[in-house]
Parts: sequence; structure tokens; C-alpha cells
Amino acid sequence: MSQQACTAFCASKGMPLAGIEYSSECYCGYSMSNGATNTTLLDASKCAMPCSDTTYSESCGGASALSLFQNTALYPNTVTLPTGWAYDACRVEGSTGRGLVGYTFASNSMTVETCVQTCNSKGFAIAGVEFGRECYCSNAWTNKGGAVATGCTSTCAGASYETCGGANRLSTYVKSSVSSSSTPQRRRRTIAGRIRLA
Repeated sequence: MSQQACTAFCASKGMPLAGIEYSSECYCGYSMSNGATNTTLLDASKCAMPCSDTTYSESCGGASALSLFQNTALYPNTVTLPTGWAYDACRVEGSTGRGLVGYTFASNSMTVETCVQTCNSKGFAIAGVEFGRECYCSNAWTNKGGAVATGCTSTCAGASYETCGGANRLSTYVKSSVSSSSTPQRRRRTIAGRIRLA
């Protein structure tokens, strides 16, 4: 293992993040996940384990710490939404039933685009994706659902670089004409991947 070996391997898989841990472990992904962050910097001594390939005298992470590398050219394009649609927020599922009850379907090839385009074509103005493969459409929230929350960390079944809700959490998108329980925001690309950092 070396820094070059790990970054080249991740690039060959089309993944922009490469992390090395414990001298010889290489991890690839589209973003940090499972509570990890690439904005919390550790002291250099935490990532001072020498790479198992000693040719370059490099450091390759540490105990539960990653030497992290990023190839920005490999990030996929942002999601293309129908005209008038924008990312809203991560929201809580209903507690006494589904929060969005107009139309629903599930697919092992689910993407954000698929869900939003379907809801749009059926005349709905709110779209939510949940558990990676479930799509819900409606024009209003019901059953005590819709509060802004965290926890949208599930990778979309049909696009590993997109986020499709989580456990009882929906990544929601709204038409600009719809009044949501919070002001719609410009869509952020929040992508779950396979990198970890403790």
C-alpha cells in the first residue's frame, strides 16, 4: 500500500475520495458517511503510520484515522430536476402513517431524478425519497410528518452518488410554487459513500 496505489485504485473505480488507514487499508467513496467528516482535521501524528510499501517513505493513516485524498474531477454532475423544482430538506416521516400520501412506488434503480420526475408527471408538488429505494409524492404533509431533521444518509439504489433519505427520513424536493414548512433551499449534493473515519 502507498498513497499512489490507493488513489489510483479509487480513481479506477470512479470514486473521488480515497482514504488510507492502518498502513495498508484503502477505502473509496463519494463522500464521508456513518458520522465521519472531512472537515474535522486531526493532528498529523494521528496519521503517521508508515505505508506498507516503504518505497516512498509516506504516511498511510493511523488507528481509526484516514489519510484522505480527493480527486475533484471524479465527482458526478449534480442532479437534474424538472423546471421549477428544488431541494427542500431532510424531513421526518409521519408518525401515524406516511407523511406524503398522494402516490408511492419503490424501485431497485431509484434515483432522485426518477422520483421527482414521477411526482411531477402525476401533478404533485412535493417529492420525497426514503430508504434508498422508496418514492413518495403529495401536495401537503400529513400524519405529523415533515419536520426538518438529520439522518438522510441512505445511498440511492440506482445512483450511489445520490442520497435518498434514510430510516424514517425523506430527502425532499418541492416545486417553487409550493409553500413548505420551511423555506426551500438551493439543492446541496449530499452523497453517501463508503469512507469511514472514527
